[in-house]
Amino acid sequence: MTKTDRRLRLSVWAAGVCGLSAFLLWAVLPNLKTQDNDRPEMAAQMLKRVREASLEYIRSLYANAESVAADRELYRLALSRDPLEVAGAFDRLAGYPRPQSTTLELTDARGEILAWAGRHWRGATPFEATGVQRDSATVIAPTGAFLVLSVFATRDSGKSFAVVSTPVQIDEEAVARLFPVPSLTSILHELAGTHATFESIGNVNPLNLQSPVVGLRGEMIACLSGPSIDGPAQEFPGLPAIGPTILLVLTIVFGWTAFWTVTGRLHDGMSSTLRVAAVWVTRYALLLLGIPGRFDLGPLVDSAAYGSPFGNGITGTPLDLLLSAIALTLSLAWLEKTIDGRLAHTRMLAFRTRRLRWLSLAVMIVVVSALLIAISRAFAASIKSIVVDSTLKLYDSLNIVPDAGVVVLLTASLLLTACLIISWTSLLRYMASAASGVASHFAFSTWVYVVAGIAFAVGVFTFVDSSGVLPLTLPVAAVVVGILLADPERISSGRQTTLWTIRAVAVIVLALPVIDSMVRQKSRDGIRHEVEDKLRPEDSWFSFLLSTDLAALSRDAAETAPFSSAANGIRGTQAFRLWARTTISRQPLNSGVVLYDAAGRETDRFVVGFSSFEQQMALNAVFQGDEETAQTLDSRSLGSKSHVYGMWGTFRNSENGVLGSLALILSPAEEEPLLLAVAERSSTGLTQAPEVEYLGGEAVRSTDPYVRSGSLLGADVFSELESVRRNWVWTRSHNRDADILYVRDPAVPGRILAVAFEDQDIRWQVFHAVRIIAVYAMIVLLVLLVRWVVRWFSGTRNVMSFRTRLFLAFGSIAVIPLILLAIYNQSLSEERTSRSIRTALQRELSQVVQRMNASVQSEEDIDRGVTDDFCSSVAAELDIEFSFFRGERLQASSRPELYASSLLGDRVPGKVFAAVQLLSDDLVVETQRIGSVTYAVGYGPWIVNGRPAGILSVPTLNRQMEIEQELAERNAYILVAYVVALVLMLVVGGYLSERIARPLRELTATTRELGQGRVVPVTRSSRTDEVGELINAFDDMLQQLETSRQQLARAEREHAWKEMAKQVAHEIKNPLTPMKLSVQHLRQAFKDKARDRERILAQVTKMLLEQIDTLSRIATEFAHFARLPQRTFERVDVCRVIREVKDLFTDNRGIAITLRLPKEAVLVIADADELQRVFINLFRNSIQAMSERGSIDVSASVERGMLHVVFADSGPGVPEHLRSRIFEPSFSTKTEGMGLGLAIVRRVIEDMGGTITLRPIDKGAAFDIHIPI
Repeated sequence: MTKTDRRLRLSVWAAGVCGLSAFLLWAVLPNLKTQDNDRPEMAAQMLKRVREASLEYIRSLYANAESVAADRELYRLALSRDPLEVAGAFDRLAGYPRPQSTTLELTDARGEILAWAGRHWRGATPFEATGVQRDSATVIAPTGAFLVLSVFATRDSGKSFAVVSTPVQIDEEAVARLFPVPSLTSILHELAGTHATFESIGNVNPLNLQSPVVGLRGEMIACLSGPSIDGPAQEFPGLPAIGPTILLVLTIVFGWTAFWTVTGRLHDGMSSTLRVAAVWVTRYALLLLGIPGRFDLGPLVDSAAYGSPFGNGITGTPLDLLLSAIALTLSLAWLEKTIDGRLAHTRMLAFRTRRLRWLSLAVMIVVVSALLIAISRAFAASIKSIVVDSTLKLYDSLNIVPDAGVVVLLTASLLLTACLIISWTSLLRYMASAASGVASHFAFSTWVYVVAGIAFAVGVFTFVDSSGVLPLTLPVAAVVVGILLADPERISSGRQTTLWTIRAVAVIVLALPVIDSMVRQKSRDGIRHEVEDKLRPEDSWFSFLLSTDLAALSRDAAETAPFSSAANGIRGTQAFRLWARTTISRQPLNSGVVLYDAAGRETDRFVVGFSSFEQQMALNAVFQGDEETAQTLDSRSLGSKSHVYGMWGTFRNSENGVLGSLALILSPAEEEPLLLAVAERSSTGLTQAPEVEYLGGEAVRSTDPYVRSGSLLGADVFSELESVRRNWVWTRSHNRDADILYVRDPAVPGRILAVAFEDQDIRWQVFHAVRIIAVYAMIVLLVLLVRWVVRWFSGTRNVMSFRTRLFLAFGSIAVIPLILLAIYNQSLSEERTSRSIRTALQRELSQVVQRMNASVQSEEDIDRGVTDDFCSSVAAELDIEFSFFRGERLQASSRPELYASSLLGDRVPGKVFAAVQLLSDDLVVETQRIGSVTYAVGYGPWIVNGRPAGILSVPTLNRQMEIEQELAERNAYILVAYVVALVLMLVVGGYLSERIARPLRELTATTRELGQGRVVPVTRSSRTDEVGELINAFDDMLQQLETSRQQLARAEREHAWKEMAKQVAHEIKNPLTPMKLSVQHLRQAFKDKARDRERILAQVTKMLLEQIDTLSRIATEFAHFARLPQRTFERVDVCRVIREVKDLFTDNRGIAITLRLPKEAVLVIADADELQRVFINLFRNSIQAMSERGSIDVSASVERGMLHVVFADSGPGVPEHLRSRIFEPSFSTKTEGMGLGLAIVRRVIEDMGGTITLRPIDKGAAFDIHIPI
């Protein structure tokens, strides 16, 4: 059994075992899922797992609390009166290991917090917990948008408490998008593998399965709510299906291994067809099994990141798209291999009439052009779908290394580009084969006809295409790249490595501009939609938003009944939860939600972007109008630039009883609200596009530095807007590199808004291109690694040339220091950015302190005067957002909604409090996070009348866009600079490796020639290094070998002469013996006077004459070979000699002799007899080799002062192993003769200064003779 058979048998057995195991496991699970009476038990088991996991998590939290409570040194430091020791307590507490979202607190017996670490979650206090007199207590309490779990541990019978708090869950999904911390619900999902919801005790939902959650002492602290018992089986995601999934994947892998081995034994057509069918069966099988969606891979399997309904879900997620792109690439590669095999043995369009052949070619050009266009459009539509339908940023300037989702999408794009190129080359190669059937050979003119026809068809379609899907450069690139790669000569020559290398380069060359154009088109469309939104009539648009959100909140408010009081006594949380669900919370608007009870008393409020005065004025105007009717407050009454819009409504229960009322207010934001800036980032880029507003053709407002107010709009823009059917048009700017979007306001005649879309400069283009090329290089390296591993396992030797290894060594030496230097420069740049942020924060804190000191003079002013409104007015005056903490608690803020909504904790971080309040540091910089944005916050002391009044904090959140822009530019500069340096180093490394490896390759080739007996001279090197010494030493060796070869040749010639003398002596001795015997016989006959002595005399005479002729021939041949006769040199006409010799052999009727000689005389210096003897020997040898039946062709021409004579015959030729000996003396392939003819010919020619060589031809042999003239 061969190795292949053993591998096939092993693969079949492995696939069978894995498949059977998966079937047995999966045969049990459907029964569990389909039996309705088992569902409550399954749900109970699920909740039991969650309950056990939550209890385990509570125990881990209690272990943290217990270790803090048992730390006597920590307690001593916290109670010390030395600020340094108290600050040490904060540092010691911060050093305890804890989960990211938890808070550690140390309190005394009165509940005073001594030290803390982590964010404040507003959890229950030790005195609110039941059982504080014992060693431990566990409480889950609602607090605003959270349920907070607090675990207490006591020390010395309640003298101090250690509290660990963590959020259990975040109430709303709309709220959860703004909170970066993981809740216990998400942690339990990872631990228990299923979802469950925590609910307050007693809040039982009959549709849900309830399960109590107990604390450390067995007390009931909350209820767990699972999915509905009557729900579908898919609501139980915790079922253990991962095992069968893995087994099925192994079954597919082993099955493919066996299938590949079996199909490899078939012919190419059948093998490729079966493999293509199998790969798509596998793809849809994975889709039916939910792979890879069954695995928790984040955005890679999230249809929200990317999803397309194409192919019944085979492109539903980023990973599904990648798997489908891989399947398509493999399919096309296999089909191309089949097509190549068919084209190599088939001549197409081989019709009898030329007109029919050309007509068929024209039809084929049309068909191929249509297919090229269809494939190009499908490719462009696919790339557009990847770019436009994806929520991931393919061009993210903030991150040098793209995330996994972007890598998957870019990989799929590159694979689709590879599919495009494979399709192009296959079609054009098919066309090339068809054209070769039209022409006798595939000439350049045929290519011209093909290209012209395809280009014309593509041009016509591009001209009439109005979809905009197909980029203009794509069809042109199709023709150019396809022709470069579809050369039949290259394909037939077997240079597959060169072909695939060119294709690899073509993939990236085509993918980069297409992806870039699609990304730019997406950005342009985003800008256009934003401008159209700005031009939308405010009254109707805002009325629509208010009515829609009010209707949606009416349903939610009726269910949650938030009108009785502020949720849990914390103002702003209930209103914030409702606000986070609205559409207006996701728009660039100032907005707010205000709640009232049935008696009309305000119970809760959450407002963004309005001052207290503006809020009160807006609410008064809203409630003066009718219910559920939009009201407008004129901007002049508020002293603002924008109108304020509002609406209110009353909500009732099922008995029509009044529950309360709700008011919504909004206004266009002069600046993007701070909360929106971090929650919903713009998709059009980091920088805001400059705008110009025209009214009546004159610029009335401009943020564009290239356009001043009062500038006039060009008449060409008006005419172009009038010529199109839409309200917008793009034009190219004349004075800068930018596209200008002009949008006409449909509601205001003469109003046009212009937005400039700046072209990215070269560094950004290189930055994005390098990121894509890096992904592409990673794919290529991965493919090469897989290929190397496969070859290694199959026993195939992986050969790497010395030049490649040398280049890799140079590359490694260049790249490693460059990476280290890049890391150092990155850290240095970050340090500089940190220092810059620190300096800016210090400056802004100083400005706030100076402004506050100008208004605040006493403690009473601090207590009564420092309010949210005061901070907002100061912030508006200084354009600096800030907050004021009295002690460790928040007293006032210019952005109170961030604290009211629990987006930010209302307590100073512990280490910051210790540094500023206890150690009197001037500035402490901490990082905070809201949503997906991380930013810096500066804390500093506020000194009033020489006494510390509290702590001021200034965030960089309002300058986050600027910081991110600076970070993006820094990334671009660093990456471009190091890429240029890396390219230069690799070029230098390639040059050095080539410079070192080239002489070695030449020496290797010379050594091979030397091994075959041919001495090829080597050019001596002028280099003084070791390589130059090696080359020169090798050249010296070759010269010595040449000298030795000549000496050996001389010795061989002498040996040949000796052998020749022996042979001549033997040849002469042979006729002498019969001559001697005949003479003796004749003498005896005459002595005896024999009667027939006359007859004997005649016989002996005849025999003697024959033997004398033999001796004469031997002597003549030997004399000619040994130059015995005296030569007479004269000018001889070679053509005349050849004609004369040809006449000597006219009696050989079976031989056709053809002469192609110049008409004029060609004179050479030679002995006429010897030259005649040369051609006589050549003619005689050819005639004898052809057995006097065949043809002889003799041609002559003058080339560069040399007479070139070609003497060819149609005989059997000379075997390859005998060609090197054909001119040796005494060598002959005939049974008669002495083998001196060709040896004499070569000696005569060489003595004339010429050369003669044997050249094999298709039928027979040819001698090339060069004689100087």
